[in-house]
Amino acid sequence: MTLVMISAPVFFAASRASFVSFLEARRPDPETGKPNPQKIDESNMTHTDSEAQRRWLASTAPSISYATAPYFAVHTYLFDQSNGTKRPARWIFEPVAGRIGFSPAELNGIPDHFLVDELRARLREGPAQWRVLAMIPQAIDPLHNPTANWPETRETVELGMLTVTSLAALGTVEDSDGTVFDPMNLPQGIAPAGDPIFDSRSEAYAVSALRRGL
Repeated sequence: MTLVMISAPVFFAASRASFVSFLEARRPDPETGKPNPQKIDESNMTHTDSEAQRRWLASTAPSISYATAPYFAVHTYLFDQSNGTKRPARWIFEPVAGRIGFSPAELNGIPDHFLVDELRARLREGPAQWRVLAMIPQAIDPLHNPTANWPETRETVELGMLTVTSLAALGTVEDSDGTVFDPMNLPQGIAPAGDPIFDSRSEAYAVSALRRGL
């Protein structure tokens, strides 16, 4: 099973329309080369489902390392149980090193590629590890909305450990073997819960690969 995860517990869109609006609003203006702040504000006002992620980002210090950041799959999956039922859960990878963020003063002057350089140096001293957790919702927690933040007090089940010992070299388009990530390619016993963003991803990734010539 392959997962694409983000370092926020919630996504920025709960529907296709909101997702498209979010991306269109951030398309660079031809004159300035930067997104138009007015269009972003208008999109945020029209599609308020991005508010949870914006609040989380504004209140959470950026991680000092890839190895001190948690990672979230944000979608809910259904796990087959031995008694024949299905149990919903969300994937969380929790850093063994702890969640450690920068102070505002420490952010000044950090180079663009700091995180990659820091991780490479860290791995020379030893592996980076994350606990692989499944967060179990309560009845009030939405299953089909990736912008809904389940409380951190929810029960978690530890399923394993991710250990990273080295970094692969950055590749190019020419290095690609044409393999396209498909989030629907799940192992037996795990299924998507049915939120519209998850259900849209396979098609979106396929179109992206075609446009990039993969």
